[in-house]
Amino acid sequence: MSLDVSSFFRSNMESTVPSSLYMKFTFNNSDISNKVVDYGTITRNVDDVVAGDFTVDVTNADQTFNSLLSNKLQFTQEGQLEYGFCHAANSYETISLFKGNLVDANYNGTLVTLVFEDSFRLFGDKEVGTSNSGGNISIASNNPADLAWTLVSSYGELSNVKSTSNPDLDYTTWLAWWNVFDNDTVFVGANFTGQSIIEALETLKTLTDS
Repeated sequence: MSLDVSSFFRSNMESTVPSSLYMKFTFNNSDISNKVVDYGTITRNVDDVVAGDFTVDVTNADQTFNSLLSNKLQFTQEGQLEYGFCHAANSYETISLFKGNLVDANYNGTLVTLVFEDSFRLFGDKEVGTSNSGGNISIASNNPADLAWTLVSSYGELSNVKSTSNPDLDYTTWLAWWNVFDNDTVFVGANFTGQSIIEALETLKTLTDS
């Protein structure tokens, strides 16, 4: 499913020289964009369910990030990169390009490289069912989108709130995807024997041409 963006956003994305480019980075719900010196590269392939890290170089001349050395609980906090364009003064339209938890911080003089790990990375470590006899897990799910939801929420431990208030999943986009299968009367069922969540999502993607 494509992202739900306005014609203003789309025209700027398609422009050779977009105007009013806007980027925002938050850490633990605090905007630290003014501290960012350099953003790392984000690579995504629409043909694959992939996971990866994202790095942000921030200035630490005022020792703002020294607290990471004494308060390790901050390494469970979330960082998010938003990208978009400015409509007018203090009016922005953005999409989330990355969201993940802080896993490392590397200090080099007055610079700190913050390393964040996205949720899909964890999906590669989490298995559904086991290869042992009797360890299979069967999931009866009429709609393929429901199966994907079960995989990432029940097994992937993301929020299972089915509303736009879900903090982890884009419910509006998921619901549009669900409606495609519902309108076409597409049904699935699954039997897992120790596959990772990423492997399961890859199979579902292939079978449904999503």
